[in-house]
Amino acid sequence: MAALAAVLLILSSAAFSQSAQKPMTEKELSKFIGDWPVVSKWFEDRSQKIASTPGGNLPAALFTGKDFEAFIGKRGWTVDRFSYVSGSAFFLVNLVTIDRQNPDLAQQFDDAIAQIEASDLSADDKAQNIKSMNDAKKLTLGLSGDKEINEAELQLVRAHYKELMALLGNAQGS
Repeated sequence: MAALAAVLLILSSAAFSQSAQKPMTEKELSKFIGDWPVVSKWFEDRSQKIASTPGGNLPAALFTGKDFEAFIGKRGWTVDRFSYVSGSAFFLVNLVTIDRQNPDLAQQFDDAIAQIEASDLSADDKAQNIKSMNDAKKLTLGLSGDKEINEAELQLVRAHYKELMALLGNAQGS
């Protein structure tokens, strides 16, 4: 379980730092879904091996050296691209989950913003209130303030939501 947390934390942060990368494709997401169980098993095996050695430093050991790069390369990935696709997919699954659990939440924020726009407030007050409402919306929906959502990627994740949730369920059950 600690290995999974380390993996998700590092992969997610890698995805955000690579916003200039090209968006993930249907082919990549499908490949990721197929590859994740093997990658997850690799991390689990590696973490058990490290945990059994005296003084093993799990996070550093998981991501240093060429082991992971060679392993993921044999599956047709670069570390950067795998990190981007996995981080983006898991981040977007979280958004879809929040949306499914609270289907009216985003609409309520959008309605409030529309009311502000239609109000008699000054342009400066409107802008400030709209910014505050958008910030609250991002916080409530779990969005990073600087992370832009790629709608095409979001639609891919929506289409593969059940498969991605199954991957997370399997990983959490480990």
